[in-house]
Amino acid sequence: MSADTVVWERLFHAYGAATDTRQILAGPLAAAEGHLWSAILHQGTVWPATPPVLAAVAGRLAEAPALGLAFIRDVAEAVRIGDEADELRARIAGADTAAWTAAYVAADEDDQVDLWDDGEAGDLVLVEAALACWDLLPELVAPVAAFLDDPDAEVRSAARATVTGLLAHPGAAVPAPGWPPDGPRA
Repeated sequence: MSADTVVWERLFHAYGAATDTRQILAGPLAAAEGHLWSAILHQGTVWPATPPVLAAVAGRLAEAPALGLAFIRDVAEAVRIGDEADELRARIAGADTAAWTAAYVAADEDDQVDLWDDGEAGDLVLVEAALACWDLLPELVAPVAAFLDDPDAEVRSAARATVTGLLAHPGAAVPAPGWPPDGPRA
């Protein structure tokens, strides 16, 4: 998923509508670091803007591998759903999360607070975002595993930690013969 094809105006992050995210992702990935960990993954919470950002970061790993791997690892940790996936999918089935999200994005700050206080629809939107991230994890194993042999020891270590986190998903496949590696490499 390209960040250019996402309709950011229909998504939100920890600070409101994700209209700023397109421009931030258009620049160097290293310059997006603050946005990634404050707005997109805020205190361990994923938002509707997180799944497309996760995919975009995975597609740009070569640009800033240590940063991108750390972000992917942290999102994978935040959405460690495991056996609860089916239960969570049943919980959001039939919920009109798109309508709630549209209302939230269009609302001013006071009305946004009221929307959170009005039932569980906002929580279901966050559950949906977590499931979307969870569903992406198996697709990220291969791009992350490409850094297991990186010449930079920090990047190799980050890749091992990230692949390990991704493999918590039951649909994720072991990245290569010989996994896990036999300890640290020089």
